[in-house]
Amino acid sequence: MVEWIAGLVLLAIGIAGILWIERRRFYRRNPAGLQVYRSFGASLTTGTFETVALLIFRLVALAGLSGLALGAFKTFG
Repeated sequence: MVEWIAGLVLLAIGIAGILWIERRRFYRRNPAGLQVYRSFGASLTTGTFETVALLIFRLVALAGLSGLALGAFKTFG
């Protein structure tokens, strides 16, 4: 039972984080579809932060899926 709950929580956190980053990217775009930054430094720090955060959130979502799979194997297997 714990695997199901932990899996769902981790999956929800991972999906919410991915959507948050993608929303930030969406609202930073201009009418031509290009991302607009205040400065070169802002583009570097934002790009680095978002890349690392996406990697972490994807790993969290993957851990959530693994937890759900483990719970399913324990319950049905």
